[in-house]
Amino acid sequence: MIRIQDEFVEKLNAHKELTLAGSKVLEIGCGSGEQSANIAKWVQCVTGVDPDVNRLKLAEARGIKNATFYHGYLPGLDIAEGMFDIVLFTLSLHPIPQPRMSAAIYEATTFLNRKGRLVFLEPGFRGGGELDAEHLA
Repeated sequence: MIRIQDEFVEKLNAHKELTLAGSKVLEIGCGSGEQSANIAKWVQCVTGVDPDVNRLKLAEARGIKNATFYHGYLPGLDIAEGMFDIVLFTLSLHPIPQPRMSAAIYEATTFLNRKGRLVFLEPGFRGGGELDAEHLA
């Protein structure tokens, strides 16, 4: 088990099925914008969504020029369909109650354009707050 949270964007960029350069990314669960800042270096724009208003204030305070942040919950986001090349769940799928998880994933796919990709960054199977590289992409 290796800790890859800080290397996540580089691993995404190296993935043969994803193209970060020029992409429009929706980050679900952006929190304080830590990953948003990393992602923004590689992509055209990042739209971050989080249910925690205080965390969103921290994200906005980072001053990421190509990022916008919105308060919201999934399912139930008010975002136009087909706008994004990548929809990224940043440690945000596992807190969704099991009965709503399928609806949340389905809704996330509606925000993707025809060639878009859905990506999950979630805790590893062994717990401990580390991320499992083998199950990343």
